[in-house]
This record gives sequence, C-alpha cells and structure tokens, in this order.
Amino acid sequence: MNDIVLDPMNKTTTIFETCYGWIGLEKSAFGISRSTLPMYSYESCRRVLNEFGSTSNRDDKAFVELKSQLKSYFSGSIVNFDDVELDTDSCTPFFRKAWQVCRDIPYGETRTYKWIAEKSGHPNAARAAGQAMAKNRFPILVPCHRVLGSNGRLTGYGNGTKQLSLKAALIQIEQVH
Repeated sequence: MNDIVLDPMNKTTTIFETCYGWIGLEKSAFGISRSTLPMYSYESCRRVLNEFGSTSNRDDKAFVELKSQLKSYFSGSIVNFDDVELDTDSCTPFFRKAWQVCRDIPYGETRTYKWIAEKSGHPNAARAAGQAMAKNRFPILVPCHRVLGSNGRLTGYGNGTKQLSLKAALIQIEQVH
C-alpha cells in the first residue's frame, strides 16, 4: 500500500471578483491557508497572494463552492463558513483558539477583543486577541470584522480607513438580517 504524502507547501490559488472587489484564496492539502479582504484590482490581489511565498498553481475549479458562498455573502445573503476547513498548522495555539472562538460569533452579532480572550482561556489577553485578529489569515471565513474594541468602536481592520469602512459595511450587511 502506498502512502500519500501531502505537501503543505504546494498550494492552489484563485482570484475572483465580488461586488466588493477582488478576493484571493489559497489552499493547501489541509484546507484554506489564506484568504484576502476584497481589493480594488486583480493585480493587487495577486501581489498579496504572491507575498506568501508558497509554490502555488492557479485552479479556479478547486474553489467553485467557496467562491459561490463568498459572492452570496457579499451580496447580502446569510452564509455560514463553519464547514470550510482552515489550514492553521503553522499558527500558534493561541491564534488557533482565538480564530475558532471568532468563528463562533453568530452572524449579525459583534463581540470584543476581551470576549475573544476570555473565551480563548486567557481573560487578561485582550491585546493578544487583537494581535490574533490583526494577523487573521482568513478574513471573512474567520469573521474578525465582528470584533470591536471594549468601547464598542470599530478598531483594527486591515490597513487604513478604507478597511475600517469595509468592516463597518460588513457589520451593516449582517445586521440587516
């Protein structure tokens, strides 16, 4: 019997357009290893995916269902991404736990970084929870846009005010339902 060896460095990618912009997805043999926030151009999305430095092959067919789910999400439909396998093998245990806790935030609701820390088993680690969300490799799939500062304000999403506007828009899309 031959053992199949899965190469986590051999990854598959796709880039596609939604009504919010271009999204990139990358997957390893173990699940989705990266997603991007919507970007203004295909080229900028491609650059971000290339920054991760993995050996990758483009295969749009490998992401048909997830692309459809993401397009539906950005069009305002309620979509649950809980069944999407994530490749978190190279992440710290705290980040893995914080991301899982974040995935448990119900659609249309928000929580705080302190709540993430508490539910992750580290009640005094709100800043570490903030770092986990800042380094979230799976935006939308791990809905860090649902995490607010302890004062209830929007904080820390992507880089700059454009992303904070996106965070506000995503929260609003979900709260309509």
